[in-house]
Amino acid sequence: MKTVLLDTHAWAWSLTADERLSKGALNAIAAADTVLVSPISFFEITQKVRLNKWPDMSPFTGRLPALLEAQGGAIADLDGVICANAGTMDWTHRDPFDRLLAATAIHRNLRWFPPTLSLTAWSQESGEVAGAAYPALPGRNTTSLTTRRPSMRLSCTTTSITWRA
Repeated sequence: MKTVLLDTHAWAWSLTADERLSKGALNAIAAADTVLVSPISFFEITQKVRLNKWPDMSPFTGRLPALLEAQGGAIADLDGVICANAGTMDWTHRDPFDRLLAATAIHRNLRWFPPTLSLTAWSQESGEVAGAAYPALPGRNTTSLTTRRPSMRLSCTTTSITWRA
């Protein structure tokens, strides 16, 4: 069973059929049995809309869970272990949303698609992503990722991407 975890921006781009959603991410979504979105993504979107940092998402804020369900996605589990791991990861990246998403992906052994990198493979060996240290959870091997910057764009005429009928 293949499961992927979408980054907040990747999911938002799927709601609007934004061309910034990479072909690699689209292929992984299409091949996945389950597409997950973290509850922290709901918070990130609504918080940024409230602070007027992401006004384009304003029309979606009142119906985010329903939109995910309509796309065929599911809400990822977020528990105390993941939250604690996010806070203690050996990773210089300070964004709390990304830290929670990375900790979720590592804890659940999921593929995660952040906006700047399409993550295509997980292993438990080195700890490098494009030359930068990637988070390691305390008591676990460092996670390494094979990465590829999105180079192709999706052209969509629909207003949303549905993963399953």
